Amino acid sequence: GIDAAHMFQGMAWGKDLKARLHGEAEGQVLVTLYESDTDSSSINEVLVTEGLARIGKRYEVYDVVNRMGNSDSLGKLAKDLEAAQNKARKSRKGMWVYGEIPEEDED
Repeated sequence: GIDAAHMFQGMAWGKDLKARLHGEAEGQVLVTLYESDTDSSSINEVLVTEGLARIGKRYEVYDVVNRMGNSDSLGKLAKDLEAAQNKARKSRKGMWVYGEIPEEDED
């Protein structure tokens, strides 16, 4: 939503970002963005931790990982984003403020 767009703009607009390319399949490229060095938390992870973005269902994530070549960096990314999302859920941040999102509302 709009909160995610504002946070992303604040973190990225007019800055030199670093990107880690994880893989490519079917014309799609999976990229993680960083404000500074690639050892810090990614912009992707910060948005998920704040409850402003979320990861897909587990089977969807692993489908992407498999299509992109199942690299170590993709596996780590999936685990890091899942941990960030669990942290946001437990803290009831952003979209998790009222708890779990019903499945019919996910699309």
